[in-house]
Amino acid sequence: AEVIPPSLNRRTTFLDYISDLNTWEVQLLQGTTLLHTVAETIAMINDGPGLYLASDGSVVEGKYASFGFTINQEASTRKIATGHGPVPGTCPTSFRAEAYGALAVGRLLLRLQRFSGVVITQRVCHWIDNQAVVTGLQHEFQRRYTSPNATMLPDWDVIHEVVQTFAQLQGVTYELKWIKSHQDAGASYN
Repeated sequence: AEVIPPSLNRRTTFLDYISDLNTWEVQLLQGTTLLHTVAETIAMINDGPGLYLASDGSVVEGKYASFGFTINQEASTRKIATGHGPVPGTCPTSFRAEAYGALAVGRLLLRLQRFSGVVITQRVCHWIDNQAVVTGLQHEFQRRYTSPNATMLPDWDVIHEVVQTFAQLQGVTYELKWIKSHQDAGASYN
């Protein structure tokens, strides 16, 4: 794998490295659990045919929102990392919570790459169960320039940051997919 220069502010552990980031990113990644060492994690990420990312978000009464994510190897059921955290903002929406899950998993990959100095060269399939978030991200990925009107859209800030994050992972081929969820909410338990 190609090696990139590690961060100039490199600390001895990944957790120390995370704690030196901007406050918003510390809060975003503080609930992350790597299930292996950083070296093993990077090796697992770059080994095999690809990665599955899944992220989700939830809102309670329009007051509290949270997100969660997981990273797995595509060819197996080997889990690489998980994470969760709060979604900032007043009156958070399900859209924002879902988008924060996508942002968190992307920032984790970026920070692992920068901390280790190893370029992530992998095909990534990211599953999200909110069609509006998937559509918003797809439109933002295709946008050639940012118009002032686009920046006025609700939650544009987080959608834009997700796209910017994955753009910095130049060795990653990113595929975004919608997965139907909550389809049994109206069905009887039996």
